[in-house]
Amino acid sequence: MTRSEFGDDRESRPHLTADDIRHILDGESAGSSKGGHRWGSNTGKTEFPLLWRDDAIIGAVEAVIAGGRVRVGGDRRVVRAEIDGLIIEASWYVDERRRMVFRTAYPINGHGVTRHVRGDRIARLLDRSVLEGYGWKHGTHT
Repeated sequence: MTRSEFGDDRESRPHLTADDIRHILDGESAGSSKGGHRWGSNTGKTEFPLLWRDDAIIGAVEAVIAGGRVRVGGDRRVVRAEIDGLIIEASWYVDERRRMVFRTAYPINGHGVTRHVRGDRIARLLDRSVLEGYGWKHGTHT
């Protein structure tokens, strides 16, 4: 990977709004498959661990956005980082006014992460290899 694939660490990053938080936790309106990564919120999605409270989920997402190394692809920005044994990805895009607009955030894998598929929960065990190409960013979140 070349250095140019990474964003400028001085570039601003998005701040989560109430709508962004709702998207992460509950998803969009009924019948939509977008968002919803709180345990039991949506099918076909990876879920944060059962015992993670909403404030822990949002705090971890904010830590990833603030501290992860950003990969750039056109107007899209993607960051992955490990927080408390979970690999979390967040992404946003740059709009026409050069504002950073949040797109999504979700757990990829880790301790307690599952994928909810047709009523079954499939464990997504910690696999740090998904951090390759994103610059290793190990952290803890309390």
